[in-house]
Amino acid sequence: MLEEYWEPLREESRETARSNVRTEENHVFPQFMLPGNTATSPMIDVIHRQFHRDLNQFLRQQINEFGQHMRPQRNNAGEMIRQNWSEYSRWSAMREFYNRFGKIYRDEAELFFRSFPEQSFCGK
Repeated sequence: MLEEYWEPLREESRETARSNVRTEENHVFPQFMLPGNTATSPMIDVIHRQFHRDLNQFLRQQINEFGQHMRPQRNNAGEMIRQNWSEYSRWSAMREFYNRFGKIYRDEAELFFRSFPEQSFCGK
């Protein structure tokens, strides 16, 4: 999926490539799901947009017993998502996302699992 973005950069190291393009900070646990978290990772802007497309599509598929999904949008803002889903459920969804997409978003997945271990969310 995102390999086509890295293909032209194969001759250069990732760090050199990142220094030559626009980067943005990405919260590895989205702010609407866990306000105040500061774990961010720099991402190339094009890859950052694709990350959010993949995440939104994934979160739209997360449905609770009342038929509500986790994707943020008008009429389903972060506050509503936090009311409808426990902190542990939100963490579990992000764990599943990174388990599925971790090969593509390797740095972000590693930071997520390092910064937000499961025992921090158990029983909530």
